[in-house]
Amino acid sequence: MTFSYHSISLPIVDVIPEIKSSLEIHPSIIISAPPGAGKSTLLPLALLDELARE
Repeated sequence: MTFSYHSISLPIVDVIPEIKSSLEIHPSIIISAPPGAGKSTLLPLALLDELARE
């Protein structure tokens, strides 16, 4: 089962592809965004979904 984050309107959605690309090059990255951006709720699910699709 996959999770579609594309229809969710949180600020983090716009940078998920960039975050994924950065993680392919670097083992860790620092994410900085205001509260409610989706860093801890949406981003982990979106990255897991991306991995599941590969």
